[in-house]
Amino acid sequence: MAGRSKEAEKMTFGIISKNAACIECYRLLSAIYSKRGSHGEALDALEKALQQNPKEPGVRAELHFSKGNQLREMNLLDHAFQSYKLAVELNPDQSQAWMNMGGIQHIKGDYASARKYYQRALQLSPGSKLLKENLAKLDRLEKRQNGA
Repeated sequence: MAGRSKEAEKMTFGIISKNAACIECYRLLSAIYSKRGSHGEALDALEKALQQNPKEPGVRAELHFSKGNQLREMNLLDHAFQSYKLAVELNPDQSQAWMNMGGIQHIKGDYASARKYYQRALQLSPGSKLLKENLAKLDRLEKRQNGA
């Protein structure tokens, strides 16, 4: 795929034409489209992957996580949140999904909820600098909000 996304896209469609249930093909297409900034197309590819009804919860969790990322890029935060929620229901150890749910709540001004999600993510990734920074930002916002 490195620098040859048109070629990769064409090859992937060739595989799909022979095997429409190729979940990895749809994931690859999603990555190609996402890299191009075509988030709607990336989302469609992920939907097609999910329609294949993958048996492994880990695969389904990854697809929902990726779907959440595309929705977040499209600024559809409520839908993104729901996708991340499905991802952590399938894989509770998905710290990035917990952090992204915290980020969405943070943006929406629900600081208590944001803190809960950030802290869950921090339990899973205690060394995350970004999580610690987000929690520090949250502390500052709450102090400002409380007039301190």
